Amino acid sequence: MRSIATAAFMFVFSMAAFGQSNRDAIISTPAGTVTFSKDVLPILQEKCQSCHRPGEAAPMSFLSYQATRPWAKAMKTAVIGRKMPPGGLDPQYGHFVDNFTLTQDQIDTISKWADSGALEGDAKDASPPVKWTEGWRSKPDVVVEVPPFDIPAKGWVEVYTLVLPNPFKEDTWVRSIEVRPGVPAAMHHAGVRFAPHMDGVKYGVPVWSDI
Repeated sequence: MRSIATAAFMFVFSMAAFGQSNRDAIISTPAGTVTFSKDVLPILQEKCQSCHRPGEAAPMSFLSYQATRPWAKAMKTAVIGRKMPPGGLDPQYGHFVDNFTLTQDQIDTISKWADSGALEGDAKDASPPVKWTEGWRSKPDVVVEVPPFDIPAKGWVEVYTLVLPNPFKEDTWVRSIEVRPGVPAAMHHAGVRFAPHMDGVKYGVPVWSDI
């Protein structure tokens, strides 16, 4: 009886070890495989997460693999078409601070990740989470309030132009501008420009514009 029990125990142990070996083989990824933890996450932290996180303008979060994985194919399409990240800054006109434009290598990395199964990889390869600043990213010297206005509950509005009076009474060098919408999830893009005063202009009234 003792020898039979010993044989049975050894058999079960061997099966358990075999199963563990196969499981490890499935989890591991071949050298050179593009994974979220090692390759994609650093790109998202540098260029995407400032908007793609809870409470900000983007409609989905890219903070974790679980949240990002369902959007892999859409991400590939958006970066190849250079629709994302937004901005369209052209380097031939100078160096821009906080330029979120992706390099070609970064675009290729996201594309390869999506095409190869959007694997997570080893969580140990992931860089530490970024500690994002909530609210104003820099202390403002002047705050220009925008009057509230309604938007549809569903669908989207192409473009609204909203003219506001210049808050400066003399020539002023503006070093940075930050837009903080009341409902970040409802705004996708915003642009700011200075224009000469026009007679008959209505300040604080949103107007649809095709320019």
